[in-house]
Amino acid sequence: MDENQADNAAYKDAQKRRLEELQKRQAAQAQLSAIVNKVFEPTAIARLSNIRMSNENLYMQIVQFFVSAVQSGKLSGKVTEEQVKQVASQLLSTRRETTIRRA
Repeated sequence: MDENQADNAAYKDAQKRRLEELQKRQAAQAQLSAIVNKVFEPTAIARLSNIRMSNENLYMQIVQFFVSAVQSGKLSGKVTEEQVKQVASQLLSTRRETTIRRA
């Protein structure tokens, strides 16, 4: 009986930790969404959501780039879709291409 109670307590602790982690993630997502809505124009947000669906890392790089630019005062006003496309293409062009050669 003691082993069963210990297993049950361990399960409840793990469940509590997962719930807390999920709540933290949801709070961070809500905060990020609020920042995105404040910094980007609606067309740029639509473009970002498309990017996010295909490449989460690229999305985060773009958002971080523009948020830091706005916070440092280098950028005033809302970010346009064209600006998002330019930064995305710059970030993607820095990737190293892998080529496969057949012998």
